[in-house]
Amino acid sequence: MKSLVQRTLRRRLRSERLYNLARRCMLSWQYLTKTPDDPEFRVFGKAGLGEGDLILDVGANGGQAAVALAALCPGSRILSFEPNPALWRELDFVG
Repeated sequence: MKSLVQRTLRRRLRSERLYNLARRCMLSWQYLTKTPDDPEFRVFGKAGLGEGDLILDVGANGGQAAVALAALCPGSRILSFEPNPALWRELDFVG
């Protein structure tokens, strides 16, 4: 679902700057409302992860998982790794 939304946004918002603004708004909204774009992330919140726990996000892409995990597992430490340098700027916004 999230990839469909991202593709649609990219087509509609031709400017990379507008796309990034819309994406950041979407990630901020997900964090504030604690509603991740992928419902499967809710299992982490139910697992009782939180204060002092370390979560590794390998293949972090643009930080979507980090945003969801930060909202659902408050107080946890999230380390995100992304090998693609083109995505580091997007990931930096999340961190």
